[in-house]
Amino acid sequence: MSKKIFVFLQVLTGLLGLVFTYVIVKMVWNKGTVLIVTGLIVGAMAAVELSVLPKIIRGRKDEGPFGGEAVNGIIKFMTFFTYIAAYAVIPYGAVLIKYDGEKFFGLSTNFLSSLPASLLCIGIFAALLMGQKVKNLLGIRIYVILTGFCGVLAMVLTFYRLKTPYILLSSILIGVCLGFERWLMNYLVAAAAEDESDTKVKYGLYNCGLLTGLTLGGSLGGIISYVRGYRYVYFAGGLILAVVYGVSFLVMPCAYIKKREGLRALKKEIKSFLPFLKELVKRPKLVMEILTTAVPLNMGLMFIVSFLHILITMKGLNSTVNTYSYLLYGFMGNYAGIYLVKKLKNLKDNVSGFIALFIIFSGIAVLIPKVTLGGILICGALAGLFDGYGGAVLTALPANSVNAKGIDKGVMLNGLAIAGSIVSTLAPIIYGGLLNLGSLQFNLIIAAAFFGFSGLWILIKR
Repeated sequence: MSKKIFVFLQVLTGLLGLVFTYVIVKMVWNKGTVLIVTGLIVGAMAAVELSVLPKIIRGRKDEGPFGGEAVNGIIKFMTFFTYIAAYAVIPYGAVLIKYDGEKFFGLSTNFLSSLPASLLCIGIFAALLMGQKVKNLLGIRIYVILTGFCGVLAMVLTFYRLKTPYILLSSILIGVCLGFERWLMNYLVAAAAEDESDTKVKYGLYNCGLLTGLTLGGSLGGIISYVRGYRYVYFAGGLILAVVYGVSFLVMPCAYIKKREGLRALKKEIKSFLPFLKELVKRPKLVMEILTTAVPLNMGLMFIVSFLHILITMKGLNSTVNTYSYLLYGFMGNYAGIYLVKKLKNLKDNVSGFIALFIIFSGIAVLIPKVTLGGILICGALAGLFDGYGGAVLTALPANSVNAKGIDKGVMLNGLAIAGSIVSTLAPIIYGGLLNLGSLQFNLIIAAAFFGFSGLWILIKR
């Protein structure tokens, strides 16, 4: 690619970023200074992610270094925009079901409102298991189109009918989209990583895209729902997915990926769940370690999605509170969380695990005396800090355990991911019960105690 064309593409993506920012800011111009600043943050960060497109286009047919740069770019690009679209709408499934009030199969609206997040996780779980076969059957380009189609179809269905059955179906389809995307990212990392350090870089790009996309998705959803209503959140999510997956289909660096396919790195990273189960049968102590880390970790990771935003709605607070809590969540997770991981990397594993769970314990404890605006914002910030710091620490605990000695790292991490997705599927139902059954204050005490005792168990027993 000539230098002139490359410069032209850089200018073009910069202009697209400015257009995106202009649309968001125009939408909130008369809604207050804080919301305008929020819109500027969302637009500016989206513009930064768009700026990687010229590098991807430059390397899409290259089998050398430019191809490697293109793979790094596509990992961050696809992950960021997939999660910004998905998490713009995910928080509102439960709210819309409560608003609709329709009973389905005789189930109460309180129970039904806990299902969208669970169905989302079921869709992710199913897609992770199917990813290998679907990719082998369709090839990588059609796989990309299918992934985007699942997400767009979910958004279209809900945009036209804000009814309980459509919301439940769309939750599964969004889960399938996220699961296929996650499998594809694992595949790209495994196929394209040159060595262990390159693997870490690529996974770092994926995690950064995920956290940033989730943060801005929640903020974008809050802005659009406040200004235009819930229906247009789904419209925006579908539009983003349609554009991003259409572009990804055209610019996927297939030449470099094809060159790297079949290498030992790929076979090492993509693992079945069966070897993990076989190892667990022989290691009961490892099972206990997983139960005391994977369960509180994934319950904590689902907290802001399945609990906090519904609590905001129940308390009658403005939907922009959801926007601000997501922004605090993302900034604390992206920056403070990663900073803690680096600074406290020499702590003993049991102490690190205790600190992580004490953070989420504190986030819930702040709400126990009374649910206030300030308490919710502090809770959102601490939830983000837990996700950024605890996500790394609690995943590493069982993986680095002496009880896991001899188990292939790829098998262990894949097994933990699938076990975590099962917990994530159950988490919304549990949180739904905490929100809707009995005294909210007493239930908050139970939730805080669960994380607190899990942290103490890790500190003392491990």
